[in-house]
Amino acid sequence: MIQEGREPVTYSQVFAATAEDVETQCRVATDLLTEQGLDMYRFSVQLLLREALNNAVLHGSRGNPERAISFVFRITPDAIEITVGDEGPGFDWRGVLARRMDDTAVSGRGLAIMTIYADDVRFNERGNALTLRMNIAEGRQT
Repeated sequence: MIQEGREPVTYSQVFAATAEDVETQCRVATDLLTEQGLDMYRFSVQLLLREALNNAVLHGSRGNPERAISFVFRITPDAIEITVGDEGPGFDWRGVLARRMDDTAVSGRGLAIMTIYADDVRFNERGNALTLRMNIAEGRQT
């Protein structure tokens, strides 16, 4: 757990919408977790990160490497926050969240996964930016 009174750590990057750049951002976030003594959150954070960043690349940017993805990874004394935005048109996130998840589907389960692993899931109105918050708690299994 982060030491009480310690300043938040923020990493912010704008990068090309490519799978290689997603990997780079995931490595940076993992390194930050390790530096802060938060390896116990590695699986959950990687799952959320990959889902959010890959969705921005594949759906928001439609795989166009000329489009940019914005990414902010923040560790505070009580939470891990991930914010991802893209230049795409957005989507009807309310409609997707309202639908029942098909547990036999091979795709389309990302938002359901996010709501399970994140303590808070928020979209901007347009649906092209997402903020995930995972609370840091002693003894929490992730």
